[in-house]
Amino acid sequence: MTWVGRKLHNIRLVERLATSGAEDVYAGIDERLGRGVTVRALDLERVGASARDRFLRRLRVLSQLEHPNLIRVLDYFEEDGTSLVITEPVSGRALDEVLASERSTGRERLALAEQLTAAVAAAHAVSLVHGDLRAEHVVVGGAGEVKLGGFDLVGMDRGVAAGEVASAGAHASSPEQARGEPATAASDVYGLGVLIKRLAGDGAGSALEALTDRMVLPLPWDRPRIDEVGRCLRELGDAPRRLMRRVVVGLAAGSLAAASLLSTAALLHARHSLSRVTQSRREMEAINRFLEEMLAPRDSDDDAETLRVGDVLEEAAAGVDAAFAELPMQRCQVLETLAATFQSLGHPAEAHALLTRALAIRGREQGDRHPEALRSRNALANVLSDLGKHGQAEALHREVVLAMTQELGGQHPDTIAARLNLALDLLGQSEYGEAEALLRRTLRLVEPIESAEPDLAWSIRNGLAIAVHRQGRLVEAAELHRHNLAASRGRRGNEHPRTLAAMVNLAVTVSELGQLEDAEELFREAAEISLRVFGEEHPRYALTLSNLATALLRQGEVGEAEAIHRQVLAINRRVLGSEHPYTVTGCELLARDLIYLERYDEAEVLLGEALAAARRVLGAEHAITLSAMTTLGEAQAATGKYREAERTLREVLALRERLEGVDHPDTLTTTGMLGAVRAELGDLAEGERLLRRAWEGRRQTLGEDHPLTRRSREELMRVLEAEGKPGAER
Repeated sequence: MTWVGRKLHNIRLVERLATSGAEDVYAGIDERLGRGVTVRALDLERVGASARDRFLRRLRVLSQLEHPNLIRVLDYFEEDGTSLVITEPVSGRALDEVLASERSTGRERLALAEQLTAAVAAAHAVSLVHGDLRAEHVVVGGAGEVKLGGFDLVGMDRGVAAGEVASAGAHASSPEQARGEPATAASDVYGLGVLIKRLAGDGAGSALEALTDRMVLPLPWDRPRIDEVGRCLRELGDAPRRLMRRVVVGLAAGSLAAASLLSTAALLHARHSLSRVTQSRREMEAINRFLEEMLAPRDSDDDAETLRVGDVLEEAAAGVDAAFAELPMQRCQVLETLAATFQSLGHPAEAHALLTRALAIRGREQGDRHPEALRSRNALANVLSDLGKHGQAEALHREVVLAMTQELGGQHPDTIAARLNLALDLLGQSEYGEAEALLRRTLRLVEPIESAEPDLAWSIRNGLAIAVHRQGRLVEAAELHRHNLAASRGRRGNEHPRTLAAMVNLAVTVSELGQLEDAEELFREAAEISLRVFGEEHPRYALTLSNLATALLRQGEVGEAEAIHRQVLAINRRVLGSEHPYTVTGCELLARDLIYLERYDEAEVLLGEALAAARRVLGAEHAITLSAMTTLGEAQAATGKYREAERTLREVLALRERLEGVDHPDTLTTTGMLGAVRAELGDLAEGERLLRRAWEGRRQTLGEDHPLTRRSREELMRVLEAEGKPGAER
């Protein structure tokens, strides 16, 4: 069926430009605004409900992107069961025509490759995969500007025959897409590599050949990331003769074409590279077979216990060694993937064990200073932080930073990221001044490459905001969060996760500044966006709701706060399970609402559940466990169980002083709570001593005017009045 001649809303379709599967592309005229448009008409009823949902999610992300090399989405509507995407019209030559022309120079073609890479990188930055990179989806304007369209928003199977992929010919589908697997960022790198090879032609320099050879390697994890591709292309374009030698050296280890066959070492390396290609099918088959066995449906009966994700992961971890006995690096990669999954599910102890196994393999196969080994050590240090072992994490991160600086250079993104992680370890140990100084130095390192590494710069500023926030400089922290929010909105749009994070962080800060209405408005906006982007069952939406509930509680809206915290807890229990750290924290936050409402019995039941789960999964010394214990002490004191509260708080205080130090804000909070309990038990002298320590510690670390400092002073004054001490002694 053709739609030519029809008027849909204010758009009249005048010509069909292309047809492909369930999609037609038309030229149209927006008669209301008097401008030309392009219309993609997709029959989503042919691909099913799940594909339609996926299409809408991807389209929403794409519509937020503003990039000079991406075709802009202008509007969307549905007509007679057909989805119509309205985009800007693009004039110029198809890339195929440019490739067929002999008039364009090598430098001009390299510029086209740079622009095309920048367009793909912009999509990857918001977790959007193109999925169908082909020359027919690229248009080159009269001034040499590139426009990329044709995103596979539905995720349909566009695989081709294995022979077509192996030839790296005109079609840019990756080997994994040819097998019917979904496209990933690595698949886009493959497709981009095919296009750049065609752009470069037979006269490409060895450095560019080295890069594109890596981009079309059979295994996805062997291909470079899109940001690395962009950096290499920029270097080649900026200073061809001088920089090309440096790129050849940097890429020689991954490229057969860059090796000189005149030397024995190069010949041996060429054999090794060929061996890798020959082995790739066997390695991929081994990984696929392993994953299929782990994820295959189990035989079950009505009385069988429900199989948990954790059960599958534990079984997979136990079977890795046998499945990859002859493939140590693949065994290592699977172990690291399982570790990352365990960590995201809130099981850092299991992640630690798996990463330790992976690091042992990397040490034997690659050496401890290989870049991949250093990245694994960095991941292990992050897991130690999750386990609350900030001292061990700090020591390991310091080793990693030093080694990466020597091996990769101080301005390499991996080195800068490791410095950021080290600063976060320092924050976890209340070393706020040292953390701030390190973050400021790290920010100066990233600023020259911020355009290429915007997310890294965002994270450093966020860490710096936390550091100054913890030192009581809330106005400065708010300005840093505002900078991040504006930068992320401008680059990523309002619905990107980093935009949401900056919005929530700013809301938390202005809430502590006493600007409660502004904070509530930001939290509500973030919650609405999270619901649209992630859906009502996503943990990120639940986390944003939790922040909103806490803000409402501070304004005295306890009833609404309780209802939201119950909703959050229900989501986390369904999606993450009862032992995930988010669920444990959700129990504690709801318990705080119940304490405020004087429903102490309910609060103690919830806190008992939270503590049991936290001790099982995270251990007795984890920060979440200690927080739940502190809240339990608060509940016990509120019901007049002062002896029980004293025992609970003394246990927490001893752990906090040993693990966090006497001046840590959480230690000072527990000190003040114990002081208040001792005063209630009639020991006014010890109550005064503990409350004075909390007040003086907060005054020193947070400043005289910080709200927590003022609150500590008020609590101390009440005890001094009870003791009958005159003002001069206060």
